[in-house]
Amino acid sequence: MPSLTQDRNTPRRGTPFMVADTVAAAIMAGAMYTLDATGAAKPAVAADKKPVRAVCTERVDVGPDLVKGECAVFRFDNSAGAGEIKRADIGSNAYVADDHTVAKTGSSIAGEVIDIDDVGVWVAIGTAAVPTTA
Repeated sequence: MPSLTQDRNTPRRGTPFMVADTVAAAIMAGAMYTLDATGAAKPAVAADKKPVRAVCTERVDVGPDLVKGECAVFRFDNSAGAGEIKRADIGSNAYVADDHTVAKTGSSIAGEVIDIDDVGVWVAIGTAAVPTTA
């Protein structure tokens, strides 16, 4: 799936906590972002190995400005096919498909699946479900 090319109104539930990070690449408002090896923010992509840091609140370009991010529960697009997240996946990790879409599997954890509705998947950004062991 393609990354965002314009700002997105990403619905949020609950009270967020704010973070701010230096910028490695332009990020659209409403996009999930991760931190690169230097700790600078960039749009989340499926190949990332790090978890999602936050959701960008204002579009930012590379430069001296900081990206403003929020950690809370946000609704993202759901993947289709084998990557689709279903109600049985509530409580499991959602993974990044792109900066506005989550999937059932992957290498970059978006956060814990909190709910699913007809529009998308509600994910707690800034958290990851802990796998259980027998």
